[in-house]
Amino acid sequence: MLKLFFNRKSLLVQVAFWGAAVLTAVFIVKGGWASMTLSQKVLLGLVLAQVAFAKGVCLYPWYPKDAAGPGIRLQFDKALVPVAYLWLASSVFLWLKPLTLLLALFNLLLLPIGVVACVLIRFHGKDPDPSQPNLLSGTGGVGPAPRPAGLGAQFKEPVSP
Repeated sequence: MLKLFFNRKSLLVQVAFWGAAVLTAVFIVKGGWASMTLSQKVLLGLVLAQVAFAKGVCLYPWYPKDAAGPGIRLQFDKALVPVAYLWLASSVFLWLKPLTLLLALFNLLLLPIGVVACVLIRFHGKDPDPSQPNLLSGTGGVGPAPRPAGLGAQFKEPVSP
């Protein structure tokens, strides 16, 4: 049951994300944007910018096409789950009544996701290691790194009688 709600590839998460996109677009097209105050427009713009950033880092190719695993893209894909639910909730509340306090709350809830993504991008950019993603985790399809011959040979454990 948890897989249905929290798996990044779940149909429910995809429906929540694209449903929020449709609700937001229809809200703006139907004239809901005109009835909002300036602070509400700014806060809604920040919510949409954070959602666009979260989706953008998921779509960006961080590694070459022949890379063995997802690398940091996996973290960005996982972060899209709460983004989808938060965006859907904010879209529903927009239709009920746009409240400045709720828009500020959704911005505060989305902020750590964007900050963590920026930290991951910064570390990714500073990493000089050219090895494939997931090389040492064993999930990249290439297995663990080979050990040089003779490494640890002098540290053999004694055999018990």
